[in-house]
Formats: sequence, C-alpha cells, structure tokens
Amino acid sequence: MDLNLYKLFAALYAQQNITRAASQVGMTQPAASNALQRLRQQLGDPLFIRTRTGMMPTDYARQIAPDIDAALLSLTEIKAVKTPPGASITGLTKRVRLVMSDLEEQLLLGRITDALAEQNSALPLEIIPQHRVNLETGFRDNLFDFAFLFMEEPIRNIQSLDLFDLQFVCITAKNHPSLEMGMPLETYLNLNHLLVAPGKGGMKGWVDKELQKVGKKRRVTLSVPHFAIAGELVSRTSLVATLPDKLAHKLAEIYPLSIHKPPLPLPGFRLGIHWHSSRDRDPEHTAFRKWAYNLLSETPEP
Repeated sequence: MDLNLYKLFAALYAQQNITRAASQVGMTQPAASNALQRLRQQLGDPLFIRTRTGMMPTDYARQIAPDIDAALLSLTEIKAVKTPPGASITGLTKRVRLVMSDLEEQLLLGRITDALAEQNSALPLEIIPQHRVNLETGFRDNLFDFAFLFMEEPIRNIQSLDLFDLQFVCITAKNHPSLEMGMPLETYLNLNHLLVAPGKGGMKGWVDKELQKVGKKRRVTLSVPHFAIAGELVSRTSLVATLPDKLAHKLAEIYPLSIHKPPLPLPGFRLGIHWHSSRDRDPEHTAFRKWAYNLLSETPEP
C-alpha cells in the first residue's frame, strides 16, 4: 500500500481542489492526477467528480474518508522509525549510498557530515547524483540505500519520511538598480532570469508553467544545471533567480544578495527521505534513517 495515495485522498477531500491538494502533499498537479488515477483503480471507484465548484467526493469516498483520516492520524502518532536493539549510528561501518541533487547537497549534506564528525563516526558515505539514476529500478536493484529529494511522483514499494517544505523566493544582487520600487510582476517579467535546470536542462521550468497559466512569459537568458553556482552568478549580474527559500537564505550568507517575495503564487514542494520497503527490517538501514530523520526533519522524533 502506498501511503502517499491516501495522504492525497485526505488532502483532496479537505480542499476539493487538485492543485491545492497537490501543494499540500508536496506533489505537482500532474503527479497528483496520476496518483488519484492509481487510487481510483485500486479502490474501484471514481472517488472525486470534477464539477464547476470543485472536486466533489462520491458517496463511496464520503464513506471511507473517516476511516482514512483515522488511519493517517494513527500513523502520525507512531514514532517515525524504531531502531532495533543493538543498532546505533556510532556502530555503523557499512557504506551508505545516498541519492541527492545538488539542492539536497547544499541543504543537507553539510549537516550530515558535521553530525557524523561530532559523533566521531567514520561511516563511509557515497553521494550519487540524482540525474544519473532511475529511481524505480535503482531502488528495486539495490543500487543505493536512500534518496534524499523531492519525489515528484509516487513509486511502488517506496517508503518515505517527510523532512520539510520549501517555498520559492527570488534573489537578486544587492542594490539592484531596477528594484528601487520593489518587484511587481511586470518588473519581474522585464528582468533577465537565471534558471537552474538540473537533470534535463532546458530554458523552462516550474515558474514558466505557472506564468503560462496566467498568460505571461519571462525572459530566461542563462540556464545552469547546478544550484551551487546560482548565488555567485546573480550577485555579479543584474539577473534574477527564483529558488527554494532555504537555499536562497544560505546563499545570501555567502554572497551580497537581496531576497524578494515572488510577484505571483508559486506552489512549494517537500523534501523527504525515501527507501525501498524491502529494507524496512534491516537494522543498519533502520538506524541510519532514524538518525538522519531526527537530524534533518523540522519535526524530529521526540
């Protein structure tokens, strides 16, 4: 059973809007639509019917909604992970293979290595770039142990722990000459934009899809594959970049940058720890994910 499908059901039942429900559970709208279709197939019912006023639940959906809410509530009250007797982070010696993009490297990896050093741990870590792997087959074939990232679409037999949500903000060089009056939408559109496009590259991203919905376009003049270079490039030019908020604040500690609220609503996303369900009972695997979750989550296990 894929728990993420039922989280989406609960969010859609509450919001009655697929876009808001997707944002609530950290999915894109296409991923949420695909997940809803999978749940419909599993349960043999349409569940939600599109109407002029929103996504209305069917009679069957109304019947099962209290049970799903109760089950999800019970799961949140269970400790996120339980460490088997004898398993501890200081005793781990087997190499741990982590899939990350350079966003997660920027936000998470330093905290992981600092904490290992504080505990005098010599645990070997191997970081595998996200764009080099196929998550579904990689998990299935045990090519890595964990993926620390935003999972756009649910994958069968993958378990997840949520770490924290990210929202988008804009960064520019300090004292940008075009921003004396702030950054309304028209000013934003008239600026030259830096796009971070990991993986597939290109000159369009999530922001462009949101702008397209309101009939607008921005001018992307530089596309780079890595988040790490964005701060330096923006600080030295008149470019604007739209980035996850925690990364923007981290870059602003290093480079002379200003942070701005985006001039249009942009859905955020959620980073998590993901692993294959076949590893649930592996003591060392369980010990590492408990340790990492408590270290990185904004709501760690008490």
